[in-house]
Amino acid sequence: MKIAACIDEAGTVSTLDRPGSVCLFGREATGWVEQDRIAFDLAARPTLALRKEALRDLAIRLGDCRVLLAAGVTGIVPAILQGELGFRIWRSQGELTEQLDHVATREAEAAEAAAVIAAPELPAGSCCSSRCSTGCTPATDTAAKIDIAPEQIGRPEEGRLRIDLAACLAGTSGLNSRDILVPILTGPPFRSLEILCDHPPRWLAETVAGLGLIASIEATPKSGIRVTVTPR
Repeated sequence: MKIAACIDEAGTVSTLDRPGSVCLFGREATGWVEQDRIAFDLAARPTLALRKEALRDLAIRLGDCRVLLAAGVTGIVPAILQGELGFRIWRSQGELTEQLDHVATREAEAAEAAAVIAAPELPAGSCCSSRCSTGCTPATDTAAKIDIAPEQIGRPEEGRLRIDLAACLAGTSGLNSRDILVPILTGPPFRSLEILCDHPPRWLAETVAGLGLIASIEATPKSGIRVTVTPR
């Protein structure tokens, strides 16, 4: 497992818009080991072209690592990192080793969940396992339905929305994350959309960037994930 982290001069998790370093960490038997340290200062790259060049150079230097830990990422940077370079950005603050452990855990959970989603579906009415001796109860069209309209936060003019994707997927029969989120992302304009989920959908970063939006990811106190989508 490899994770890149934005680090300031004091050695704490920082943001990409401040001068500092991007450190590449690998987890070994003894713990996290720093494998590379890259000086990074976007302030020295004032134009979009120069910033894109700097981020592409960073991606090359990081090799196959596409997991980035930062205290915060704003502006055009996350759109480039996620949409063009394929990074997954985790926003968090605190003791470095603890945050690396937390991101590694969440990445493993996301990979496991993605593997389950990608598993081929069994024919309707078939048993879930060859070892099952009692058979299974197939899903029916009478499965509970829930309202998938996003929740409004604050006053309507504030344009702040929230949707619990995990609850929608658990309570809505026959819909996937695209079915639920794309109509919201392409619907009426909003200032922010909070997506509560167990793991970010793999397609989300590319779609958000293509719509001219920005997504940031952070862990929630209840061990979930909050993806916040905002206009650029």
